[in-house]
Amino acid sequence: ALLSFLPLIPMLTLLAVECVALGDLAREFDIELRARDYARLLLGALPYQVVLAVAAVRATLREAFGIGHWEKTDHSGAHL
Repeated sequence: ALLSFLPLIPMLTLLAVECVALGDLAREFDIELRARDYARLLLGALPYQVVLAVAAVRATLREAFGIGHWEKTDHSGAHL
């Protein structure tokens, strides 16, 4: 049961470092932070980690099945 909590250690460490970095960034550029900014950082961390995990699993499966072609987004050239 204790081993199931091991992934929380790096995630909580990362959140603490990101909170410190956000405060340092605000101090460096003289930006006023509100509690809402920290809440958005904390609430967005879990969905962000889920997206990263899905991308990692997808990349691992592509590598395991030998799918190595480049996936590009089709563009219509409208910007030209």
